[in-house]
Amino acid sequence: MSVTVDASGFAAEVRPWLRRNPITANVIATVLDHALAGASTGTDTQWITVRDGSGSVAGAAIHTRGHPLFLGPIPTSAAVRLAEHLAAEDPTAGHPSGEHRTLSEVVGPDEASTAFAEAWRRLTGADVRLSMSQGVYVLDELVPPVHVLGRARVATMADAVLCTRWFAEFEVEAMGGARPPGLTAATRERITEGRLTLWEDGGRPVSLSGRSAPAAGVARIGPVYTPPADRRRGYGAAVTAAATRAAVDAGATRCMLYTDLGNPTSNGVYQRLGYRRVGSASRFTVYRAGGVTDESAGE
Repeated sequence: MSVTVDASGFAAEVRPWLRRNPITANVIATVLDHALAGASTGTDTQWITVRDGSGSVAGAAIHTRGHPLFLGPIPTSAAVRLAEHLAAEDPTAGHPSGEHRTLSEVVGPDEASTAFAEAWRRLTGADVRLSMSQGVYVLDELVPPVHVLGRARVATMADAVLCTRWFAEFEVEAMGGARPPGLTAATRERITEGRLTLWEDGGRPVSLSGRSAPAAGVARIGPVYTPPADRRRGYGAAVTAAATRAAVDAGATRCMLYTDLGNPTSNGVYQRLGYRRVGSASRFTVYRAGGVTDESAGE
């Protein structure tokens, strides 16, 4: 296992593995492409390469300060070794050496994330709880909804305040977390790149969907958010379909998304749009001893 803050060196090692795992490692590939395109992460991001007994790349993970640790489909034994490595350099886990890298969440395929969570609990004494079981869906053929009032449009900078507020509300309601660091800047960047789609009815925005730039040909749709007062009108399905179409038009060869398996309504909506479940992932939240969560830094 190797850990670096050099995105270029990491890319040289893991790019073939990422191409072989375009769905389950999509988050890692997307963040990597973003960094290589010039987004500055400095030493805030650890790029982690997992190797097998022969020295070949067997997986990858990334951790950016203030964000979840994202695991690719790595062996459970490697997930345990990674927990040991990160605990050894985390002063808040009782080790004085290393840079402070507060770990608040871990997300990844079920087996790998569960193995990491159990090891982290044992090594640090933290209270680690499953906060969400997620479905991994891939689009077969898009089936847009019909008879939904309104139309889709690309968000503009005039929508930046609204989109930022909706993303913050999504994080609190759907993910149970605080406002992520850098949310305003991230929202404005998505708007600049044309990767936010709004659904509006009567000239009024009523729903929002984001999408990632394609990584290894795969675009990830989401988050999707409709304010409570405008739900049950088909807006969320319509904006998801519009964002999916926009991703394909922008060059994606496949589209995917994550769902909360505890929300049967949204899972049903995505299936009716032509998305098929191909796997699952788990999100664990890390609490310090005594049950106090690690809060992400504000903007």
